[in-house]
Amino acid sequence: MIGLLFGFLNKVIALVGLALVALISILPETPFSTAVSIDSQWLSVINWLFPVPSAILHASLFCTACLVYYGIRVAMKWCKLAGS
Repeated sequence: MIGLLFGFLNKVIALVGLALVALISILPETPFSTAVSIDSQWLSVINWLFPVPSAILHASLFCTACLVYYGIRVAMKWCKLAGS
């Protein structure tokens, strides 16, 4: 009975692995291949309409500030300096 259960579980795990391999094989080699082929004229228009480098900079600064705040907050809770 146990051997039958283990055999069934092995088949299920093998099918899940096969499905994951099939899913991964659909993906492209690199996600940046289409970004490299964009004409520079269109890229300049996109950057003029929505400044991508500036948006990435501001988002990273915001995330860094949040991480620093929560890091200090956790350290203060460990030292029992901050309330709940």
